[in-house]
Amino acid sequence: MELNSKKFEYINHKTVNNNRNLEMLDMLPFSQKSSHYFTSEFSEIPRSTCVRDLGLMVDENLSWKSHISKITRSCMQLCGWVFSVFHTRDRQTLMTIFNSLIRPKLEYCCEVWHPHLIKDINMVEQVQRMFTSRISGMKDVNYWDRLCELGILSLQRRRERIIILHLWKILNGINPNTVNMDFKLHSRSGSIKATIKPLPRIRGRILTSFEQSFTIKAAKLWNVLPAKLTNVTSLDLFRRELDKCLKGVPDKPPLPGYPHISDNSLTNVRF
Repeated sequence: MELNSKKFEYINHKTVNNNRNLEMLDMLPFSQKSSHYFTSEFSEIPRSTCVRDLGLMVDENLSWKSHISKITRSCMQLCGWVFSVFHTRDRQTLMTIFNSLIRPKLEYCCEVWHPHLIKDINMVEQVQRMFTSRISGMKDVNYWDRLCELGILSLQRRRERIIILHLWKILNGINPNTVNMDFKLHSRSGSIKATIKPLPRIRGRILTSFEQSFTIKAAKLWNVLPAKLTNVTSLDLFRRELDKCLKGVPDKPPLPGYPHISDNSLTNVRF
């Protein structure tokens, strides 16, 4: 099939030649050794280091840094527009605007690009941290206390909540199980556990990508939930019960200048 060079982008996912990862990548339906794609004798699709796919920015290293940088920059600009157009600093008004216009952009497809590096978590969290500081009476309030005062979750905690809800929908047949997630009933506790796929015997960036993928991350988050919660079959009831559990867990995302002991992930919590 001949492709139109003006309508297609070419990206090449590669790895180091002396790495065992080559054996795994050789099984994929493309060659990571190719660096050119010609649509005809004189027309070539230029190679891109980062492409947009269904609203997500994917780079050649399978990293989400470009996407995170893009959405945070875009949301910061949108915040600036909000504060220049709306002169009110009323809590209800500003939070309604944030939840309607800004937060959806920060959470779109977060099941896929959910960051694990503290610097990336900081970058995304900075948007909500800056926005909430402009609310009347919140300027001098510590961000962690600000979350409690406003009755909201950190963006990091919300992303993990979204992942858990997505996995519940897979378990109950609402969303398709495209990741082949397996579940089993734990006989001793009576809870439904997600099976954590065995990780490949490789090291470096590829292994990190596996560990932080939705299949592994979602299973770990699901398996820390209380047994009674995993057996709930109503979405509304599951959402309410999950929110009750999350209210009892300290929400202190790692931020510059804020002393933190852990990365604030629910995978380190025992309910």
